[in-house]
Amino acid sequence: MLIPLLLEYWREKYGLTGSLVLFGALMWNQIVSGVLLESKESTEHRKEPIDEEAETSSIAPRPYPSASMEDSGGIYHAIIAHPTILFFYAAQYIHMFVMVSWGMFLLPYGVEKGYTQGEAILLTTIGGFGFSLGRGLVIFVFYLKWQSRLVLIISPILLATVFFVLTVFTNDLILLCFESGIIGICLGYIISWMFSYGRDITCLHHFNSTSAWSMLSLGTGMICSGPLSGSAYNIRGTYDDVFILLTILAVVEAVTIIASISLNRRSPSCDYGDK
Repeated sequence: MLIPLLLEYWREKYGLTGSLVLFGALMWNQIVSGVLLESKESTEHRKEPIDEEAETSSIAPRPYPSASMEDSGGIYHAIIAHPTILFFYAAQYIHMFVMVSWGMFLLPYGVEKGYTQGEAILLTTIGGFGFSLGRGLVIFVFYLKWQSRLVLIISPILLATVFFVLTVFTNDLILLCFESGIIGICLGYIISWMFSYGRDITCLHHFNSTSAWSMLSLGTGMICSGPLSGSAYNIRGTYDDVFILLTILAVVEAVTIIASISLNRRSPSCDYGDK
């Protein structure tokens, strides 16, 4: 929600190159935060005092908790045990493609519709607010254990699809801001659901491999979003084509998610039996 306003301020003060350099420096803070993160289990395990009496007794020591999460067989065996994960990867790729393309072209789309850059930035700001709100809604869905209910997953995607179409035919700034906020809620809801639901369709033994490939599918979608969406724009030189492309992809995403959830209920369970 705040980044578009910050980028616009930097662009006016330091130019496009300077604003991107500062944005990159800002993103580097995530690296420091990631390095400082440490799992609670590993910290407690290191601080746990050694029981010499237990070590000399005939009772075998309790295994370290993370041992149960040791990956087995890599991604090949993970797919064999959880074949529906492929549909989930496809959904993640498409959703990241749609989400990044929408955020990337929303501002120039507002300018194309006749608004100044200062006015059009409201679209990304309100869209970002909606995105944050959508991510928060997922907390309640998982708290109530409704994450596998198709209606709660498909409805946001279909709603985003409808508002993508409406955006193409809307020229009023207030309506565009409203549509941007609704789309942001839907996209934020789905991306947070994906991060959490990925754990539900794999076992602990394959969690490491599936998580790594999950991040790969998301990253690939992010990388491909700019060039492919830009190619759609180059066809006629209008951002209407980009939003039409996003509409089509949102429908395909809904199909892949339906397949992932529906087939997962009938797919063979993992040999380890740890779902």
